[in-house]
Amino acid sequence: MGEQIPQWARRLRSLREERLLPPKAFAARLREVADTDIELPKSTSLVRMLRLWESGTEPRAMYKALITRVLNISSEELFGGPVSPASAPAPSALLASPKAEHQISTGNAEEATTPALITEQVRSTGPGFDSLPFLAGPREASAPTGLSMTGWPGQEERGAGSAPLLRPDGDLADLLDTMRRLRTILACQDNMLGSGAVIPSAIQQVSILRELSRTATGTTRHAVMDLQAAYAEFAGWLNDDLGHRGAGQQWINNALLWAHEADNELLIAYILLRQSQRAAETGDTAAAVALAQAAQRRGELTARMRAAAAQAEAGGHALSGDERGFTTTVALARDLAAQAPPPTAGEWASWCTPAYIAAHEARGWAHLGRHDRAVESYQHALRGWPAEFHRDRGLYLSRLAHSQALTGAPEQATHTARTALAIACGTRSARILAELAPVRKALTPWRDNPRVSEFTDELTHVTLGTENGPPCA
Repeated sequence: MGEQIPQWARRLRSLREERLLPPKAFAARLREVADTDIELPKSTSLVRMLRLWESGTEPRAMYKALITRVLNISSEELFGGPVSPASAPAPSALLASPKAEHQISTGNAEEATTPALITEQVRSTGPGFDSLPFLAGPREASAPTGLSMTGWPGQEERGAGSAPLLRPDGDLADLLDTMRRLRTILACQDNMLGSGAVIPSAIQQVSILRELSRTATGTTRHAVMDLQAAYAEFAGWLNDDLGHRGAGQQWINNALLWAHEADNELLIAYILLRQSQRAAETGDTAAAVALAQAAQRRGELTARMRAAAAQAEAGGHALSGDERGFTTTVALARDLAAQAPPPTAGEWASWCTPAYIAAHEARGWAHLGRHDRAVESYQHALRGWPAEFHRDRGLYLSRLAHSQALTGAPEQATHTARTALAIACGTRSARILAELAPVRKALTPWRDNPRVSEFTDELTHVTLGTENGPPCA
């Protein structure tokens, strides 16, 4: 009988359970992500509909779009095809007007989605952004009344997403240099405070650069587009970390387009590396390997960039079960990282240190089922981990906890996982929470252990929230 249930229906249930979403909680999430003009039935009806969907009754396009928002997965990944724009509710993070809908239907997607994506994210990432649910992804929320994200003369007449009028060509060098330095500062704050703390500033910089690029020409436009691509890539990363992969993909697509216009080979290689990492996160091992190899073929790369791309390729090999490919490329990555000079401010892949390589070597061993070696590599990487990479420490601790549980060390795994959970709460990182879900499952044989039980209860409360909201909100 189970064989008659379509693959997408089985995957829907599996993903829902992995995210610790009982039917009632899933129904509540559907309401949270729905646009304000969509009227949904009562929660009891949504629960019944969910049971039908998981039994193989295909949802209407409107519900498909809502389901994929809740699960932070594309329609292609879940249902095997895109939701039709004509029948699905337009995600307001991508579509903000009938004009935008028309532009998408006529093929001008970049021009349609970029300004609307900026406008929506400026609107929805005001001072209250850190209150958003960070596992299911940001829901649409207006900035508090009276708080403006911008404040220059003429803004009211020209719109909240506009920037000051462009100065004569050649007068932008100081401004662009300031914006480059700001991006470096925001990247540091991101790892210490979490993406929610910095995304409003990052999105606003893209808005300013978009306005400047409209009239810039020659070398000035080249410099503007180069920085615009860098900020777009950063915005993609921030959205990914918050669990909003749809918006993250839009930003990365635009970043690649703008990097090509700026003819920045190093940034193009970095974006290909990021796309390889994203492919690995969805289990697309062939794309993970191919994109990492493509990054390594791009022009003159620094040793650090080559190390990062080699490590991404190694991760793809491990995911596919190719131990020989993994060990060969991870050794190359290790050597390149060791040869790289100390990272400088603003350097691409500055995070790719020998400790980073060791942490991802550990993940490769875990993918290959060698959790004993994974534990050793994680512990080696985390010994003396740099304080500025606080959130990443939480990510690798969560993965270490999983391997510890699978090697039969529940007490160690629980202690490690609770430390990771505290960092997830402090930085509101959806990535760390996603990595903790399999730890909970791996600890199931010891569910009666008081410490294990206490941790799993904490994780459930953080993930689903209580009547008063998540404990770490």
